[in-house]
Amino acid sequence: MSPKILPGRAYPLGATPSADGTNFAVASAGDEVTLCLFDPDGVETRLLLPERDGDTRHGFATRTPATTTPKRNPPTWAKNATPLPPLFEG
Repeated sequence: MSPKILPGRAYPLGATPSADGTNFAVASAGDEVTLCLFDPDGVETRLLLPERDGDTRHGFATRTPATTTPKRNPPTWAKNATPLPPLFEG
């Protein structure tokens, strides 16, 4: 089951899980922010955060399987960087 992305809320920053899904709000002055979700097998789903309020990009990912773990990853240009830990365990 692939999650859908809805506008969501700009506050609070970070990942805020609820019964219906997870709200993601990221401080970024960039042109776009892509949310990368990984299932237990390492299969990646990418969702573009659809809304911007000032320097905050945000979106709400509808209910995903409980085992889906959002992760922060280094940019593609940082090939030798150590990945950061998960934002939360689902």
